[in-house]
Amino acid sequence: MREKFDRVPRWALYTASSMLSSSLDYSIYLFLSRVAFTSIPGSLPIHLAFTTGRLSGGLCNFTINEKIVFQPRPKGRGARLVRYLMMLAFIAFLGNWLLAQLHTVRELNDLLAKLLTDVTMFLVGYMLQRFFVFRKRPHGSGDNRPAEPTGK
Repeated sequence: MREKFDRVPRWALYTASSMLSSSLDYSIYLFLSRVAFTSIPGSLPIHLAFTTGRLSGGLCNFTINEKIVFQPRPKGRGARLVRYLMMLAFIAFLGNWLLAQLHTVRELNDLLAKLLTDVTMFLVGYMLQRFFVFRKRPHGSGDNRPAEPTGK
């Protein structure tokens, strides 16, 4: 599928994938924090909504990034998914910490705090996906390296 996007730089595809995934993430976050979790006291609803949205958007992001952005070889999908879930857990932990710092400690509005957190996690996520989840591997060391564009 990547050959349809050969002329589009990888960073632009990653940005588009992230925007789509972020839309899902924000929709879930808004619904849960503003509608579903309103009876829960304190900042717990914000963290539950953040984590649920992040996981949902993250799985969407993995699928798009695997098929279009990084397009690794077919073998090794399970290992890539495990690395992605590890990265997602790390980003969820780091994002929750940053969100707490901005919202609770700095007293920023939760939507602004989430936006700033998400921009930071976007940059961290790109680097982790590029060099950890979908990393290139030398020949003979496994089959989960990104395929080179075919020029079609």
